[in-house]
Amino acid sequence: MSETSSFQAEPRTILGKKVKNLRKQGLMPANLYGRALESIALQADAKEFGRFIRSDAIRGVFDLQISGEKEVRRVILRAVVRKGGTGDPIHADFFQVDPERPVTVNIPLNFIGEAPAVRELAGELTIASTTARVHCLPRDIPSGLNVNLEGLDEFGKGVTFGDLARAANATILNADHLMIASVDAPRIIEIEEPEVEGLEEGEELEEGEEAPEGDGEGDGEGAGEEAQKSSE
Repeated sequence: MSETSSFQAEPRTILGKKVKNLRKQGLMPANLYGRALESIALQADAKEFGRFIRSDAIRGVFDLQISGEKEVRRVILRAVVRKGGTGDPIHADFFQVDPERPVTVNIPLNFIGEAPAVRELAGELTIASTTARVHCLPRDIPSGLNVNLEGLDEFGKGVTFGDLARAANATILNADHLMIASVDAPRIIEIEEPEVEGLEEGEELEEGEEAPEGDGEGDGEGAGEEAQKSSE
């Protein structure tokens, strides 16, 4: 596990719907809770938190320094609420861990290499999961698990959770048969050419000319004969 990182927060006195005023000031409301610990309302700089959760350190245990407290608290990030579901963080839940009690957390999957079936056969790579759920002591939380794509050399092949190397002192809770990534054959798009009706093969209409209503068979020859008789 990487070196322990830290994040700064302070106690929060504004509660309920009034927290929207905090967000206008660039602050993000948060809560700290844990086993046998009464929930503590916190607030933190929203931009700093946004930068912090983009770092690798956020994946495991980190130190939470609360203003006014001498000792740091060892925590994990339990939940993040984002604006509109995918926007900037607007709320966070920290969980204070007991170093001697196992926790269950999600860790990222790191995709390694390129699938030959994609590189050489123009296959389509489908990613079914980007995280794994593990159970372990806080100090043993892995920073991530590697998923090797180099073995996907033909269509229909995939990598499941059962194919992953076991992390030391951590149990992967995802079922072994669940797919992580697979390669499918490329989709072929068929384009039908539009059919032109009303013209025989080899015929063309000149500009301004209308197609005859009938099949026209013998009409030209008969008209010629009538013209010849009239001239006689």
